[in-house]
Amino acid sequence: MKRRMAMVLSLAACPVLFSGTPCLADKVDLLIEKLVDKNILTRSEATEMLQAIEAEAAKEAAEPAVTPEGGGVPEWVSKIKLKGDMKVRYEHIDTDEKVDRDRGRFRLRLGAEAAVTDSVKVGFGLASGGSNPRTTIQSFSDTFSSKDVSIDYAYASYQPFDEMTLTGGKMKNPLWLPGDLLWDTDINPEGAAARFSWKFGSALELFVTPMFFVLDELSSTSSDPVMYAVQPGVRQKITDNIDLTLAVAAYGFSNVKGSVLDYSSGSNTLSGDGLLYDYDSIGVGAELGFTEVGFLPYFAFFGEYINNPDPDDENEGYLAGLKFGHKKVAAFGQWQVKYSYRHIETDSWLDIFPDSAFFGGATNAKGHEGIFIFGLNKYVDLTVDYYATEEIEGDISQNVLQMDVNVKF
Repeated sequence: MKRRMAMVLSLAACPVLFSGTPCLADKVDLLIEKLVDKNILTRSEATEMLQAIEAEAAKEAAEPAVTPEGGGVPEWVSKIKLKGDMKVRYEHIDTDEKVDRDRGRFRLRLGAEAAVTDSVKVGFGLASGGSNPRTTIQSFSDTFSSKDVSIDYAYASYQPFDEMTLTGGKMKNPLWLPGDLLWDTDINPEGAAARFSWKFGSALELFVTPMFFVLDELSSTSSDPVMYAVQPGVRQKITDNIDLTLAVAAYGFSNVKGSVLDYSSGSNTLSGDGLLYDYDSIGVGAELGFTEVGFLPYFAFFGEYINNPDPDDENEGYLAGLKFGHKKVAAFGQWQVKYSYRHIETDSWLDIFPDSAFFGGATNAKGHEGIFIFGLNKYVDLTVDYYATEEIEGDISQNVLQMDVNVKF
């Protein structure tokens, strides 16, 4: 009886000991040897026991760890991707009839995307800045005050098959845009959008992007201002080093005429307190790119055009530009230069959308923008952005210099 008891205790304890350090395994061997010396175990029984213990330990080492029921996490948690960026800026603004401004600024953004299933994704982002949709930049001000952090975007997307993606929520702008004539790059629209794409080999892609966005929710009326749009386009690889992207966008608006919209730049024509015109418009965008042009790794022409047929005049806008250097700056010594000229008339487009740094985001503006980007490494670059702008109808001009250190993580 005593012998059987010792064998049972040893078999119960040894797999645990073997899973620890080699020192504990040696003590198990010593214990069994003592049992043999005291004639509690025979030599053959001891050998059989050691072989059983080694086999059990090897089996446990080969088996994956099992999370207790209810104590695990969903598989999609391991598929969450985090990304973010930090910008530190010096900015100088020189506007006619106003005092020059010099200010330090910063921007912090953090985003996450989770692949819930193979076809469902959820994404969200937080950013510095207040509620203004056209900027996430914060100024150094108010005696070291704490700064605001807001929900920058939050969306869910469903991709039932490769050619179609459906997205709802507050999302990254789904339109293809070669420049920022019409849309500030910080704007993340709210509503629903779809993306249809058909690829024909590696040289041709056709796409269509319909969307519906809510501009405001008015508790006093059921006639909320909304916008809807559809953008068909094509990407064509003309040769091995020439590619073209071309897209046309039809924009429609409901309940905008006569409304007062938040974050207006105050440059559209008003009738009383509301907008005088509707802004159903047609826009065109294009980019023609060349790789390995002489000593340049990349060179491209790009442009945009918008027309609002409701007013008889002051209803057009356009941007024309070029860029050269590296297509993307993602290593030390890589660089890119970009230049554009734009002209956006008073009622060619709603003044709640254009680039906020170009004449304050107003329409009735024209001028030049030059950008130089230099990479310090894969994650850090230096950017200098200069705007020389003025009113189309009027005498006020404005020059803006922005110098940024950008860090991606």
